[in-house]
Amino acid sequence: LSEVFRRVRFLDLVLMFVPLIPLFGIQLLPDQVRQAFVLDYAEPSVMTLYTTHFVHVNWTHFFGNVGSYVLIASIAYLLSVLSNRRRHFLAVFALTLTVVPVALSGLALLSRNSGVGMGFSGILMALFGYFSLVLVAFLAVRFSETLHLDHAFVLFSLGLVITILRTKPSVDPGSFS
Repeated sequence: LSEVFRRVRFLDLVLMFVPLIPLFGIQLLPDQVRQAFVLDYAEPSVMTLYTTHFVHVNWTHFFGNVGSYVLIASIAYLLSVLSNRRRHFLAVFALTLTVVPVALSGLALLSRNSGVGMGFSGILMALFGYFSLVLVAFLAVRFSETLHLDHAFVLFSLGLVITILRTKPSVDPGSFS
């Protein structure tokens, strides 16, 4: 525990929790205003390619994503610090919050011509992909050098299957409630 306190940097923690500000801020807006941030596949805008990932259908959707983010990002950061990969975490974190949202929206536009998309889940899966890698790296550094990145792929795949199985549309994606 003392090693964790010695190696964790306060600024890193602040940066890690900054995304909660726009997530909460957008969720607290009236439904009509939040709707303007949602990516409509039939009429996309440059702004909504990014902002749609910070909009949630309802509070259940919101808290599921925020809780998962806090858990995954925190553990991935700690594992990164403890396996001497802090800089990797910061690079992945920056790319995950800047490039991944636009890339996911672009891919969605290529595969859909109607409907809307919203939520932080795609960003969470990108962080979970990194989490899988850093968990295996941490275990290899601390316990067993026989672990390889192939094991991270298996862990990520398992997480992806669990996420897909527990994700089911419960409301019309075009409406808020």
